[in-house]
Amino acid sequence: MWQVEVNTTRATTQRSHLSLTETTVLDKLITTFRSPDPEADQYPSHRGIYFEELACQIFAQGSTGLDFLLEELTQADFVRLRGILAALSRAALPSSQLCELFRQYLKDQRVLIVAEVIDGLTHLKDQEAAPQVLPFLSHSSPYLRGSVLRYLSRLYGVQAKDTLIKFLGDPHYIVRENAIDELADLGITEAIPQLQLLLQDASADVRQAAETAIEELQEMA
Repeated sequence: MWQVEVNTTRATTQRSHLSLTETTVLDKLITTFRSPDPEADQYPSHRGIYFEELACQIFAQGSTGLDFLLEELTQADFVRLRGILAALSRAALPSSQLCELFRQYLKDQRVLIVAEVIDGLTHLKDQEAAPQVLPFLSHSSPYLRGSVLRYLSRLYGVQAKDTLIKFLGDPHYIVRENAIDELADLGITEAIPQLQLLLQDASADVRQAAETAIEELQEMA
């Protein structure tokens, strides 16, 4: 994995200028981030959200918090890495540096990490990553296919129309729902006939998404 160079001298100097309160807050956040999620057993599906929120709070503490997140990249476990990547996608770093970092993680073997990275590249509006991102449209994971649809929709707009309509027929309901949402967000009224077919979909989530999308698009037509 690509190694991130962190200026630890700068981080130490900056920390010396932090007020006692700021230092205490950051130290507490770091300690919490490195500790187990206290509700992991009760709410296992929320673990990613928990560490993402913590990473965002650490990032909000300024450059010292950012340095900590960059240091943690090379040693974080799965759920913490997802949280860090989500926070870094909002970081005030030079876009080329951040995009390069995210592209390296497209090679990761963990599906949800790659999906998080593609969403990060979407947020960063990195069209140069398209040759690396688009092949994931044929990946077996619906989470990856869905993340690529969001990437295409938000970076290429109506140019993604044909692909989005095609994936209304994806075998997995998550991808069909993603395609529906993106078509509605883009205002693609010509997709209404295809969306109407999904009102009889086996998935209740897809049926609801299609109904909502049709209502929104009919108002635009």
